[in-house]
Amino acid sequence: MTFESKLAEANSWTLPYALEVTAEYRNFLYLTQVLDHMVCPSDEVDQAWHLHLTQTVSYKKLCDEVLGGFLHHHASKGGPDELMKHKAMYSQTLRDYEEVFGHAPDAAFWPDVQSRFTLRSNNNLAISKGWIAPRTGWQTFLTIMACALVGYLFYKTLGQSLWPAISGPLYMAIYIPALVIVACIPMMHRLIAAPAKQSATNCELDPYEVACLVGGEQRVMGTAVARLVEQRALVLEPKRESEKVAGVTCNRNSLFSEVQASLHPVERELFQSAPDGIVRERDFLVRANSITHLILQRLINAGLAVEYGRINPVRGFTLLSLAVLMVLGVSRFIYGVKNYHDIGYLFVALAATFAVFLVHKSRSQGATPLGEKIIFGLASEHSRLKTSATSGTAPLLALGFALFGSQAVMADQDFAGINFFFEDSKQNKTGQSDGSGGCGGGCGGGGCGGCGG
Repeated sequence: MTFESKLAEANSWTLPYALEVTAEYRNFLYLTQVLDHMVCPSDEVDQAWHLHLTQTVSYKKLCDEVLGGFLHHHASKGGPDELMKHKAMYSQTLRDYEEVFGHAPDAAFWPDVQSRFTLRSNNNLAISKGWIAPRTGWQTFLTIMACALVGYLFYKTLGQSLWPAISGPLYMAIYIPALVIVACIPMMHRLIAAPAKQSATNCELDPYEVACLVGGEQRVMGTAVARLVEQRALVLEPKRESEKVAGVTCNRNSLFSEVQASLHPVERELFQSAPDGIVRERDFLVRANSITHLILQRLINAGLAVEYGRINPVRGFTLLSLAVLMVLGVSRFIYGVKNYHDIGYLFVALAATFAVFLVHKSRSQGATPLGEKIIFGLASEHSRLKTSATSGTAPLLALGFALFGSQAVMADQDFAGINFFFEDSKQNKTGQSDGSGGCGGGCGGGGCGGCGG
C-alpha cells in the first residue's frame, strides 16, 4: 500500500482527500525549514505526520537527506496553558503559510483556529465504522416486505404448530413488553453507557459540527444561511400567494461590507457561491463539499459520527430486533386471520412495530451513541432556542438553527419562508433531528497538537 492509501484507511478518508492531505503535509515540512520558529500543523496534517513517524526508515531518510536534521514531534502536555500556546502557534502558522506560499491555506485542510481547537475528545476513542445501512425509501420498503415474506414462511414452516400452543393474551403479554424494551434500547444505552458519560464531558462542538451531526449537509447550509441573514449578508425575499408564504428567493446583499475573511469557512463559501447574487442550494453543496467533508471527518475521528451510508451498532441492533418482532408479528397475524381469531390488538401492535422501525431507521445514520448523547444534551440545555433563537446573540442563533432547524427562526420576519429554500422539505423545515444525512469527523485539537521546529 502507498503512504496515501494507508493514511486514507487509518482515518477513514477517501484516497483523493488523503492525497491532498499528503500534499499539505509536504507544505508543512517546508514551513519547518524556512521559518525560524516552531510551527503547528492542522489536525489533518498531524495525522499524516503521525503515520510518517511510524515508518521509521522512511522518516529518517527524509530527515537525513532532505531536511538535513531530525524533525522532532513535540506533543502537547495538556491543560489550558498548553491549549493557549498551541492556539497562538497555529494562528501564526496560518499567517506564515499565506506569506510563504502567497495564498491562504485551504480551509478544508487548515481550518481556522476556532475550528482547529473546538472539537475536543478522548484520543482513545475508536473510529466507529458502524453497519451498512440502506439509504433510500425503496430499500426501507423492501426491508419491510422481506420481513413480511419471512413471517409468512415462518408461519408455513413453524407457526402452524407453534401458535396453537400460545394463547392470544399470552402472546400479547410477551410481545408488547418486548416491543417497548427494544424501542428503548438506544435511550437506555445513552443512560447507562459509562464510556459515553465519561467522553461527553470532554467534547465541545461548534454550531456547524452540531448541524452536520444532526442533519448533514443541508442543515450545515441552513445554519450558514441563518447566520448570514442575521448579519444582513443575505436577504430572503418571500413569494406569497394571498397572505401565505409559498416560496422564497435568497439573494446576496450588495451593501454587505463585512470582511469575508472574518466569516466562518462555511459562511464564506456560501456567500461566494452566488456570483450572480442568487444563492442556490446545489451550487453551495458543490463548492462547500471539501469543508463539509472536513467537518464530517473530524466528527468520525472523534467517535461522534459514523461514515456516510452506515448506522451505529446500537441502532443497528435495535433495527434487527424490530425486524425479528415484525417477522413474528406477521406470522401470528396470518395465523389469526386463517383461524378467525380476534386480531384487532395484534394489528395495532404490528402497526406500532412498523412505525417504531421507521422512526429508528430515520435516525439510525449519522451519530454514534456518544454523538446522540451529546446532541440530546445540547437540545435539552438549549430547548428555549427551539422557537426563539433570534432573540439571543449570533452564536445562539447558529446553534438554535443547527439543533432545531428553521422553526428556531421562523418567529422573526427576516426569516419568513426560509423553510421553502431547501429542496428536501424534510430537512430544516422542522426541528426533527433526522440523522439520515448526518456527517462525521475528528478530534480538533487539544489532543496531540504536535509542532515542528
